[in-house]
Amino acid sequence: MHVSSLTSHSIKTEKNPNGKAETFLQAVRRMAGSLLKIFDRIGTSIALGESGDLEAAHAFRSKNSGT
Repeated sequence: MHVSSLTSHSIKTEKNPNGKAETFLQAVRRMAGSLLKIFDRIGTSIALGESGDLEAAHAFRSKNSGT
């Protein structure tokens, strides 16, 4: 019986913006972080809208839409 002791991940994904290949776990972590940021922005907009602070809601929307 032969047992191999590989120290690196064998699954590679596409290259990231830095030009380096990232592992599957790193790609999943990056995508999960992006999704959590989106959910945070959605939750903040809902909370500002429900609180009735329209000026803060408009400022938040302007800041996050890039306009």
